[in-house]
Amino acid sequence: MKNCLIFFFSLFLLTQCRSGGPEIDPEMARLLGDWKLADSTLSGPVTLVIALDAANPPHDITPFLVSGRGLLNEYSTRFYGSIDGKISADTFTSTSINGASETVLAEKTYFSQLVRIVRFQLVNDTELKLYYGGPQSGVLTFTKTN
Repeated sequence: MKNCLIFFFSLFLLTQCRSGGPEIDPEMARLLGDWKLADSTLSGPVTLVIALDAANPPHDITPFLVSGRGLLNEYSTRFYGSIDGKISADTFTSTSINGASETVLAEKTYFSQLVRIVRFQLVNDTELKLYYGGPQSGVLTFTKTN
């Protein structure tokens, strides 16, 4: 009986030991990487880089560090996503390089859509859709570049 208790206690301790970094749900891990906006109405490559926020390990919600390049400016934000497809953005910052008014307006529109995201859909391993809400809801479609 004593040996049985020692065995189960040892087994319990072994299952509690974890090595390496934070664990992420495999579906959420598919979001990680470099993405390019597939919208042909914008002139120039608009990028989105999604990385796991390792300083804040995932629990029910997975935190991501997000950065990228708009038409003129670089930006960064945080995404918080869950396996049911819900996602939100927080703390958006960008550089402030000016350009042609049409380009500035298109970039501001993209930025405002990005911060209003509410849902994501991984169509496959190379296509990501970010749905945004607000007065004019819609979808941003990205293709994976790495």
